[in-house]
Amino acid sequence: MKNTITTFVFAITILFSFNLTAQYDFQNMNQVLGERKDKQLTMQHATIYVNYMKMTGELPTHASPAQVEAQIDELIITFYLMPRITVNLIENYALEYPETKTSLVSNARAVPVATSSGGNISSNAGGKGMIEQLCDQRQAGHGMDFHSAQAKQIKQILSSAVASRSTSSFSGGGEFYVGTGSNVTIEFCPNGTFTWAVNSNVSGGGGGIGGYDSGSTVDSGQWDVATYNGHNILMMYMPEAVQEVGTDLIPIPIESIGYDHISILEDNYRLTANAASCW
Repeated sequence: MKNTITTFVFAITILFSFNLTAQYDFQNMNQVLGERKDKQLTMQHATIYVNYMKMTGELPTHASPAQVEAQIDELIITFYLMPRITVNLIENYALEYPETKTSLVSNARAVPVATSSGGNISSNAGGKGMIEQLCDQRQAGHGMDFHSAQAKQIKQILSSAVASRSTSSFSGGGEFYVGTGSNVTIEFCPNGTFTWAVNSNVSGGGGGIGGYDSGSTVDSGQWDVATYNGHNILMMYMPEAVQEVGTDLIPIPIESIGYDHISILEDNYRLTANAASCW
């Protein structure tokens, strides 16, 4: 399980995105809401951003907790897509308008949002898939549209397709060398399930000795697609992920997609239609 998450950069801490499993702590300005490349988004950044939105009239002065959380959700997605620009812009807001650093404690929910996956989820409640039902149950994913024309088109492309990506590297000089390789495949079944397989190997040697090792992991769960503020989001439900990363619902922005490719987390995968071995 851990290898799968590491390979796909699941641990890039957009785990609090959409308020899927985490309660925003408005009193803790150091709460990390997201990490991307060399930048970190904290509750201090979110506070400045929300107060700036109030100051400019984009958000009501006495915004409800749901409105504030939705604004932070949007900020996290924007940060994930453009980390440096987002953080630099917010820091400029703080320099120009110091009053935006005022705490958002008054906007916090009186009762924390339930974050466990408890409760009954039907197979198809009002045309809603399992992941959409979970988002409704947890009062999460504000503004996500699972039924937009764009989401439906992407679901059609991914249904029964296999996404695959292979990488290899070699380094060394003289007698010493290290080589690594990996092959990743994601099978998207039309019933909303998926399997995620990672095969990796490493070899090395030098000075008359050498070695080779390999390993593989296969994980499974539910998948769906939604649009959010103009962005396409691949939603993954993986119960086993809770032990590794603290959440079972993982939103992954789709950077680009076509009938023969999909790009997520700055990696490109080849799509092969009707290649999934769904049982």
